[in-house]
Amino acid sequence: MRTSPKVCLYFDELYEHCQISRTRHPLQDHSKMVSYAEMLAYAFAAHLLWTAYGAVWRLFLSPIAKFPGSKLAAVTFWYEFYYDAVKGGAYVYEIERMHKQYGT
Repeated sequence: MRTSPKVCLYFDELYEHCQISRTRHPLQDHSKMVSYAEMLAYAFAAHLLWTAYGAVWRLFLSPIAKFPGSKLAAVTFWYEFYYDAVKGGAYVYEIERMHKQYGT
């Protein structure tokens, strides 16, 4: 079975069009693609911004920011973790000590 010249011409034009559009496709242009190192840097920067926002929120903008106490304990849960995991569950006593120091 032979194909007509019109059909062959159509497929040749379609093939050429696909080749041209494929080279012009933005995802095929590797110079505009973000590398893994850049994505990692963006993720790290986003994490730092989120952490800084959380610290500012807890220290200055939160409704309980006006209460006296340790700023380290206000910013992070590592303070509680230290007294519970490293000091063997002594966070309860640390809270009692902070109540005496900063008032009730």
